[in-house]
This record gives sequence, structure tokens and C-alpha cells, in this order.
Amino acid sequence: MKKLWMVGVLFLVAPVANAGTLGVYTFTGLPGDEASVPVDVQPPNATLDPITRGSGLTPNAGDNSINSRAWTPDTVLGPSDYYQFGVTPGSGQVLNLVVRFTINVVVSMDFW
Repeated sequence: MKKLWMVGVLFLVAPVANAGTLGVYTFTGLPGDEASVPVDVQPPNATLDPITRGSGLTPNAGDNSINSRAWTPDTVLGPSDYYQFGVTPGSGQVLNLVVRFTINVVVSMDFW
């Protein structure tokens, strides 16, 4: 069985005159098998969608994470094996993003 645990905080940074953190997603305290993770606080001039998993992944328990199993094996990434989120600028706003991830990935393989 192959397990992948994604633990971390995602930062979205807008590099403009008012540069700063646009949003933070925190996984601390989550069971891992939740369907989605909302942003901690919505920014004033944009809307951030929850992080969700692609339809090719199966939710799997794993403390402090959004965890999945049933990844396509080997080196080929399946077209529905992904995590996603969206960013929509507010009315009249221009959004220029640099995305920086702080992610801890733990892969364990059990052979029985």
C-alpha cells in the first residue's frame, strides 16, 4: 500500500504595490479524509476557493493533512490525480500572483 500525506501551509503572494500574503490554508487538526479545505480568511479584494482533490484520488485518513490514496502508480501522473484551488480577483481588481508552497510530503510504502 502506498500512502501520500501532504502536510503544510500554502501561501499565495501578490507581488504588487500592496504585496503580502493573499491567503493561508492550514491543515493542522484535520483528519486527512475531508473533501476540501477552506482558506483560513478570505482576502478583501479576491475570493479563494477551497483546496480539493481530483476525482482520481480517494480520500484517506492522515492527521493534519488533506490525504489521498489510489494515485496512479509508477512515474505516470494520472489526469485526475491532483489537488486544486482557485483565485478570483474582486470586481475591478487586477491580480498578479507568485505562488509559493510550503509542503511536507511523506510517502510510506507497506509491503505485506
